[in-house]
Amino acid sequence: MRAGANLALAVIFTTCAMLVPVASAATRAQACLTYGCDPARHASFEAGGTFASPGKYLDVALGAAVRGAPLFLPDWKFKQGPHAGETRNLLLVTTSANRVYAFAEESLLRGKRTPLWSRSVGTPSENGCSNLPPPPIGISSTPVLDPARRLAFVLAMVDDGSRSLRCFDVSRKSGAHIYGRATYYIDALDLDTGAIVARAPLDDRGRAHRPTFDANLVDQRGGLNLVNGWLYAVFGGLYYHDLCAYHGWVVAIDSHRLARQAFFPLTRRLLGGGAWGPGGAAAASDGTVYVATGGASTSRDRPGPDRVPCEPARAADYADRATYWARLPAGIHPGDQGEFFLSVVRLGLELRGSPPTPELRALDWFQPEDAESLNAGDFELGSSSPLLIPPVDGRATLVVGAKDGSVFLLDRRKLGRWSPALERIKAFAAGAKGAPAYLRIGNEHLVFVSGSGMPGLICYELEVKNGSPTLVERWNAGAAFGKYSGSPMVAKTGRSATVWIVDAGGDFSKPGVLRAYNAANGKLLFDSSRRSSDDLGPVPRFPNLGFRGRSVIVGTMKGFACYRLAAGK
Repeated sequence: MRAGANLALAVIFTTCAMLVPVASAATRAQACLTYGCDPARHASFEAGGTFASPGKYLDVALGAAVRGAPLFLPDWKFKQGPHAGETRNLLLVTTSANRVYAFAEESLLRGKRTPLWSRSVGTPSENGCSNLPPPPIGISSTPVLDPARRLAFVLAMVDDGSRSLRCFDVSRKSGAHIYGRATYYIDALDLDTGAIVARAPLDDRGRAHRPTFDANLVDQRGGLNLVNGWLYAVFGGLYYHDLCAYHGWVVAIDSHRLARQAFFPLTRRLLGGGAWGPGGAAAASDGTVYVATGGASTSRDRPGPDRVPCEPARAADYADRATYWARLPAGIHPGDQGEFFLSVVRLGLELRGSPPTPELRALDWFQPEDAESLNAGDFELGSSSPLLIPPVDGRATLVVGAKDGSVFLLDRRKLGRWSPALERIKAFAAGAKGAPAYLRIGNEHLVFVSGSGMPGLICYELEVKNGSPTLVERWNAGAAFGKYSGSPMVAKTGRSATVWIVDAGGDFSKPGVLRAYNAANGKLLFDSSRRSSDDLGPVPRFPNLGFRGRSVIVGTMKGFACYRLAAGK
């Protein structure tokens, strides 16, 4: 483990049992309105102070998994409903059972679990053959808040109740799962009462020369983003092992007219190209968004009627991967043909025609030069989400991971298409997964990247040497993280900071482990498995974290757990 000596920081995974604050005065907590508390997905948060002793203080059972990150809105002034006239620190939590909850931080700190309000947004799917076991599948992504309009936006898979489909899970031990056809609905909820102010199904009217969006084949794990009045959602493959003829998608939704939507397929004549990293689309200040994608296939999997009910769909135009690569014309690359698998894609939204119709267009893209071999090994970029780093010495970059354990540093103003990345580091024994996090302290630009296998978590410093950006390792955790571990999140508390992550192996009978590290030297400061009172309990795959005030909230398979921030040591 290598450490820098001049950084007054602490990265810490903590649970707080005592309610005694430290001597330093608390500051006003930052709002966290979207995944990573920032449209660029920085995943850092200004906490409202710390407590003297770490430890878990509360479990809240909601009867279903919390897959998206909880969001936080401090000093919310209620204007209507039963809490009109009150001011509360608001925590918004969603579940896979398609329920949305609002809690008051003050009540949770006193051990009170009653929400301010809750709302159902439809019947979730009981599909038991998905990449998101176990069912139900409802709200799987992080929502987004718009306090200026007093709204929360959530995207949910809703079952039509027909019970017309059945499948067997991968183990074939639990019998057939019976469920209905699905539709994704975007809902706008009133933050005061939870009332549904507006809603619309995702309805792709279809276009010539491209696939048509099918909600029954895709899942929606990446966090929603709100950019210049437009919501962005990304989609990957729904069924385990990516069975069925799905395409990855980016969908833009007008937040003022939810039925006004634009659909962009990430593959066209190929299949796959799913976007499923937790951060979804990362947004730049110019309104463009960046999305990382998974691998592609060239023929429809045919598992048989007793396995997965793949919809009748056009198979890919190529019999196998080798045929596809052999038929590529000289000097032409997949992105030139709109095949954005294993890529980072920059998209822009345009209004075209009369009346103006929204259209998403690919403005730039990056695809590794060894995409053919990476794709054959299922070593995709879609397991991660892009992190947009503010310009350093005039160089604007992004960081994204891949399933082969690589970390890519790209010039986000010129992604490079088929050219080499600015830097590619083989960082992890297994895959680099989840969304990286960014923190600036003085002139130091720190990037935290997680992955499965050794070393689990790495802290890099982004430096510009002779005009060229580079990632310099500061320290690593030196621990083999599980296959389905979460993403790092950073809590800043005055001159120190705390970085949180959950180690998870995907066994729902075993608890996840919440850990914390000192950011200056990588010293392990907290491990929730060392004390029974700090036990986290089972967590979903790729568990998400949320910050509120002086606490960290972790989604679990049954609800969420609350841990108090403590000062770094």
